[in-house]
Amino acid sequence: MPIDPSWRVLLLIVLSALIWAWYRRQYPQSSPGAVQRQRLLQPRTPEDCPVCRQQAAPTATAVARPPVTPWSAVKSRRGAPKRIVTQGFACPNRTCAYYRITDAQVHALVGDGTHGRCERIQTLRCQACGATCSTRRDTPLYRLKTASQRVAAESAECDHPLFHDGTERSIPRPENEDEQTCCYS
Repeated sequence: MPIDPSWRVLLLIVLSALIWAWYRRQYPQSSPGAVQRQRLLQPRTPEDCPVCRQQAAPTATAVARPPVTPWSAVKSRRGAPKRIVTQGFACPNRTCAYYRITDAQVHALVGDGTHGRCERIQTLRCQACGATCSTRRDTPLYRLKTASQRVAAESAECDHPLFHDGTERSIPRPENEDEQTCCYS
């Protein structure tokens, strides 16, 4: 069965068009007048921007903060007394005068209710600035959905305590998830 030569020519034209389209797609050529501009990315937070970080960095000429007046001297004597122990916790707001002050006789933290499904987690509020935080802030249990008893039981199975001194406020050892990497060698 002989093939008509016009079909061969048509097949050759279609095949060359497909090869040409594939080549243009694989190796696009920009026009000579178009200049490739680099897209400027905007930082999401001030910590992402090197200029902002450098401006926010403390300098040698930074003025030391004046001594803070204890909150008990600032507030009125009226109202309910503190019932929740806040010793060891501090205000998380960097702009607050009581930021990083953990002494319960000085700082302005009070109990502000509880939250959590498995167990009650105390929430603290700074009376000076209104910022709130959990008692689990800066611990491995912060934002953890698992009950703390289960985390402690898993930690006990690995023959090492979850915390160096057994308290919730201490610095934790590295968290491990599976049995093979759980125990220290």
